[in-house]
Amino acid sequence: MAAQSKMNLELDCASFRMNDSLNSLEIYYNIYTQNSAQPTNGDSKSIKARLSLLMTDSMKSVVVAKSYNINAVVSDDTSAQRKFIGRIPYSVLPGKYLLKGVVRDMARSIDSDTFKVMVYSPVYSKTKMDISDIELATTLKSSEDTTSIFYKNTYEVLPNTGAYYGAELPVVFYYCELYNLDKNIGTEEIKLETVVFNSQNKKVISKTKVIPRSYNSIVEAGAINISKLNSGAYTLGVILVDSLKKTAILKPKKFYCYFPGRVDSTEIKRNEDGYLSSEFATMTEEELNLLFSQSQYVAKKEEVKRWATLTEINSKRKFIYNFWVIRDPNPDSAPLTYKKEYFERVDIATEKYKSMQKKGWLSDRGRVYILYGEPSEIERFPNEVDKKPYEIWHYNSLEGGAIFIFGDLTGFSDYFLIHSTMRSELRDDNWMSRLQVL
Repeated sequence: MAAQSKMNLELDCASFRMNDSLNSLEIYYNIYTQNSAQPTNGDSKSIKARLSLLMTDSMKSVVVAKSYNINAVVSDDTSAQRKFIGRIPYSVLPGKYLLKGVVRDMARSIDSDTFKVMVYSPVYSKTKMDISDIELATTLKSSEDTTSIFYKNTYEVLPNTGAYYGAELPVVFYYCELYNLDKNIGTEEIKLETVVFNSQNKKVISKTKVIPRSYNSIVEAGAINISKLNSGAYTLGVILVDSLKKTAILKPKKFYCYFPGRVDSTEIKRNEDGYLSSEFATMTEEELNLLFSQSQYVAKKEEVKRWATLTEINSKRKFIYNFWVIRDPNPDSAPLTYKKEYFERVDIATEKYKSMQKKGWLSDRGRVYILYGEPSEIERFPNEVDKKPYEIWHYNSLEGGAIFIFGDLTGFSDYFLIHSTMRSELRDDNWMSRLQVL
């Protein structure tokens, strides 16, 4: 939601058993930046960013509150997008946690991104067969480099934070740990099945092997070739079956495939009727382009890129239909509830915050209104002697209370956002100086 920001943050996590009371909760981050590298003391250049993590438990007590400076040396190629991947482990009790992440470019404070997700650290059984979380990876190889931040139990595991695979990544690498295998009890081996389910929960890939009871706990590091799958959402499942005790356990992990030109036929069948009866099926190209332009405040970067490649009108119609279907909080209720509420705010912003130079939905006040809704309170200062007109919007329910300050810097009633305490927005603690009348 950070307008025009050139930084993006992805976070993922996986939990592994440490002992009877604690788990290792591993946080994986991926920072994308398009910003120019800054010269260092020598001939090289570097990107400097600051990653801040805040994790609270179900009682809203702070468990983690740390910041990390990331200083990466890069090449002179300033046009290519770069990414910086890392792994940070924490020792935590089993439970549910709220994890928030903020990344900011140290050279351009305007460029930042935020991430918020619920994470779970499960209670692992002390006696029954169990499986850790699954960590998805872009690469996985045997390693003796114990100094690497990605080293884990004789492997180097490079995390795939977005869980995206496809033409450029046709193999899903994964890592997990298997617990309580009852070492040396009985002669019967344990069956391990690795399965890929499609969006209809049907098996599309399956492979099986047996595990001897030589150890009580072991590592399972494997790979699945998904090059023949269609584009769509899938679930990787690791299944342990103990026929001796007649027990089985499944651990799932979602991932996504994209292969140009391939579409998941099951998704087409499920959505075709809804699409044909929707408003999108008869829209003109001009209407579609305007609709997606107004939708970009909630679009992911991958969706913006995908939209730019579409040239055929029916492809655009189906894309924008699916764009709003997946954002519907309850598909079984009234159709496209979230889309309806979103565009009600677009209509209000278009009329209420227009200026001579700009349509209301394109203005800073319009964008904030569309994203966050009606403010709890607005303070207006239109006639101070030594200051340009400005407004302070208060949102009491955002991040414990957030403000947005807009200033009429040009004198044409086009109010620009000059400061906010919202993590994903522009922050300038010296905002008052921009309002001074010279």
